Amino acid sequence: MKYMDNEISFTFLVKQEIASQEFEENKIRAILSAFSKINGRLSIQNNSDKIILQTENAKVAKFIFKCLQVRYKISPRFAYLKSMHFKKSIVYHVIIEQKVDEILKDLEMLSFEGNTKSFVRSGESLEGFLIGAFLASGSVNSPYSSNYHLEISTIDEELSKYIANVITRIKYIEFTPRIIKRRNHYVVYLKKSDQIADFLKLLGASDCCLEYEDVRINRDYNNNDNRLQICTDANMFRTVQSAQKQIEDIKLIDQMVGLKNIGNDKLKLLAELRLEHEGASMVELSELLSVKLEKTISKSSVNHMFRAIKEKANAYRKGETPND
Repeated sequence: MKYMDNEISFTFLVKQEIASQEFEENKIRAILSAFSKINGRLSIQNNSDKIILQTENAKVAKFIFKCLQVRYKISPRFAYLKSMHFKKSIVYHVIIEQKVDEILKDLEMLSFEGNTKSFVRSGESLEGFLIGAFLASGSVNSPYSSNYHLEISTIDEELSKYIANVITRIKYIEFTPRIIKRRNHYVVYLKKSDQIADFLKLLGASDCCLEYEDVRINRDYNNNDNRLQICTDANMFRTVQSAQKQIEDIKLIDQMVGLKNIGNDKLKLLAELRLEHEGASMVELSELLSVKLEKTISKSSVNHMFRAIKEKANAYRKGETPND
C-alpha cells in the first residue's frame, strides 16, 4: 500500500486496515468495550432500551456489527444519517435492541471500573481496548506531514486518563502518552515518531505501519543529509573566512617588509603555501607543510604560526614595529 492520495486521510486507511481483520473473541470484548464507552449511548424510548454505536466510517460500522454478532449472537440493525457538520459526512449507527442489559454489563459501558475491577487487564484485552478506542475516535497524521501526531479523543476526562494508563500498561513497548484539553474534549496523544509506529503495529495496521516507517526513515535520512550539508557549508565558510584574513595579513607584511622578512623559514614557507592554496584548510596546510619540510607538522603548530603572522600584521596596522 502506498499512501499518496491527499483526498484519503491516513487515519481512514489505518481504520480500514484494522477493520479488515478478524480478532479472537477475548479481544473483541475489549474492542467493543472501548468503542461503546467513547462512541456509544443508551437510548430509552417507550420502555424499550437500545444501545446506539456510531461512526463515520462504513467499514468500521460493519466491523462493529460483525463483532457484536460474534460475541453476543445477535443481529443489530443499521441506520445512517447525514452529519450536520460542515463536512456533510454520513454517520452510521449500529443499533442493538437484543440482550441490552447483558451487553451493558459485559462491556462495562455504564460503569467505570478503572484498573482493579475491569476485565481489561491482560495483554490481549489491553491491546483490544486500544484498538476499539482508536476506531472510535483516533486519528494519526499523514506520514508525509512533518508533525508526528497520533491521538484518541474523548469528552470524559476520567476515560482519557484510563486510556493513557492502558497505553502505559503495554509491557513490551514503552509509550509516553500525554493528555491535553482541546475545547470540550480530552485528547490522549503520542508525539514521538517511533512510538507512533509501534502503536500502529499494536493496532494491527501492519501495512500502514510499514508505509509510515518507510516515509519516516526517508525523511530522517534526508534531514540528516541536509544537516550534514549545512554543517559542511558552515565549516567551508569559516575556512574561507579564516583563509582570507590570513592572506590579508601575509600581503600586508609583504608590502611592509617583503615576504622574505616575515619570520623564519618555516613561517615563510607557510605564507607561500597559503598564497598558493587559498582554499586549503588548516589540516591540508599542515600536510603540505609536512611534505615540504619532510617532517610532521601538526594542525596546532600551523595555527600557532598563523597567530604569529597575525600579531606581526596587527603591529604594522598600528604603526608599530613588531617583535621578531
